[in-house]
Amino acid sequence: MKKIAFVLAALFLTSQFGFANSVMAHPDEGSIPPKISDEKGNPSKMKMRGPRRPRLTKEQIVEKVSKDYGYSVEILSPLADKYSPMDLGTSCLYAKASGEDLEKVLELRQNNSWTRMRKLLFKDAQDYADKMQAYQVGKFKAKENLTKEELEKFLAKGYPMNDIVKASQVAAKAKQPVAKVLPMRTAAFDWEVVEKKLGVWEEPKEQNPWNRRRGGGIRRGAGFSGLHMGEKSQQELVAILHDDYLFSEAELAQYIGKLGFNELENVCLVAYMAQTPLSKVEKMRNKYSWEMIKNKLGLTPNVYEERCIDYQARRLNERMDIPEQLTKDLMYEGFGMHHINTAFLLSKYCDKSIKEILLTKTPAKPWKQVAEELGISQEDLKISQGKISKAFGRH
Repeated sequence: MKKIAFVLAALFLTSQFGFANSVMAHPDEGSIPPKISDEKGNPSKMKMRGPRRPRLTKEQIVEKVSKDYGYSVEILSPLADKYSPMDLGTSCLYAKASGEDLEKVLELRQNNSWTRMRKLLFKDAQDYADKMQAYQVGKFKAKENLTKEELEKFLAKGYPMNDIVKASQVAAKAKQPVAKVLPMRTAAFDWEVVEKKLGVWEEPKEQNPWNRRRGGGIRRGAGFSGLHMGEKSQQELVAILHDDYLFSEAELAQYIGKLGFNELENVCLVAYMAQTPLSKVEKMRNKYSWEMIKNKLGLTPNVYEERCIDYQARRLNERMDIPEQLTKDLMYEGFGMHHINTAFLLSKYCDKSIKEILLTKTPAKPWKQVAEELGISQEDLKISQGKISKAFGRH
């Protein structure tokens, strides 16, 4: 299962199964938010928002979670009063995949980010990927055009489960074999493009309250931060990518006009993590999805995690003078790069270690409250956060 499961760790919970995936994708605190882009894929200053998702009642939430994970309504109903829909749904998923008791998982969540939760509940990134996929394959129900055996064959070839399931849906509408439709989805052509090519695209009639659109997804889990951007010249955009990924500005300039900033950053990230030329990844994006590209470049869950951590340790050392090994040690324990950054700066104002500060920070406790508990003034907190914004911002 190791070969066929690895994309789940790099592209965290992108499957269409399960409440945590369908409600809000995955709440990975280190992920980048969706970017507003112009027609060329370059960042825009416009901050347009779509219609709000319809609000769901407690009964609807409990019913959905119960249906997805098999916990009784009697068990979930009181928990829905105490935990957010996201925490409840994702905790159910983690409990099922890890084999841990739901109450234990919910208790752990109160003090830990989802990234750290994975460290506490799974052996490593590969174990997480294997168990997530095993759980989702186990609950898969055969479709008219996709049997469980066929699903497993596609998985063995490296296709991610969410794409396989989506392909079966599109194939049914287009009256085409799944095996023909599945390869049409590539990094360059998303499912909307595929459906339009097949003549089966339909505009969504209403927003699904269980879904939240995320960004491209491939940078999720790497601990990226400081990605808010204003209007930039092409030269400035190239300089940003050069500073982050170390490819030459001359080489980056060859692609920025063709791909736009956002897609070129996707290419840079995968090429950097796979330690392979930009040109190779750029060519692969027209033939394979990002998940398949990672598969073919040997970016298994553990390799991807290791490279992501090395990447962030280098950046924190270059920009904030944080020792690389310190960052690596803490990130391997599941602490996010952006939290390590803040904790490092706050440790200058108190007698607590960086790890002690990190353990003080919980999902429900903002840095403002952490600073107050540590006896750090809000002004010093603001100064620290300003240093981070200056070092990592792309304003």
